[in-house]
Amino acid sequence: LAALPAPGKAAVARARKPGEWPVYGATNAATKYSPLDQIDAENFSKLEIAWEWTSPDAEILAAHPELRPGEFQATPIMVDGRLFTSTAMSQVVAIDPATGRTLWVYDPGTWRAGNSTSKGFLHRGVAYWRQGGDARVVIATGDSRLIALDAGTGKPIAAFGKGGEVDLLALAGIDRSKAPAGLIGITSPPVICRDRIMVGQYINDRPSQPVMPSGSV
Repeated sequence: LAALPAPGKAAVARARKPGEWPVYGATNAATKYSPLDQIDAENFSKLEIAWEWTSPDAEILAAHPELRPGEFQATPIMVDGRLFTSTAMSQVVAIDPATGRTLWVYDPGTWRAGNSTSKGFLHRGVAYWRQGGDARVVIATGDSRLIALDAGTGKPIAAFGKGGEVDLLALAGIDRSKAPAGLIGITSPPVICRDRIMVGQYINDRPSQPVMPSGSV
């Protein structure tokens, strides 16, 4: 559990704008619903591709063919006129939704430690938080780090944790140098509610050692 700066008395909940998808499941209630109605059953068959986008993971995989490619399972969020997503290798990307142009990429280097779970490289998304002019994209990485990035530049927020990140293994009481490979990591986006970040962990489904990691929230 990590805290963002405490809101001032004047802070109010920001209303969701039409067309936005600001949370992995649309809202914190996971409605997975959009009120947009321009696309419907009558015109769906007439849709055409507006643009295609290549994950920055491709560049890493080209330079390191020994790595096993991961699956792109993320649901991008759309807020304040931009798309934000994670990649299978826990990179974070901002994209122009009108053109598909990549605006910035942040690579936390998670892939350098190899697969953090038995599922290999995969990640499902990021979270967004804003208070006034302070807008942040938050990712819980495959290797169990919580990182806050400036939504405009993609650079880590230095005041968040230590140098922009929090070691979630340490919070769970696990020595990172002794963490069992492939047994514990994070594949899901955090949930941010009332200026608190909540994160769950992925644990290998089948026990492979007498004492398995706890999977602390």
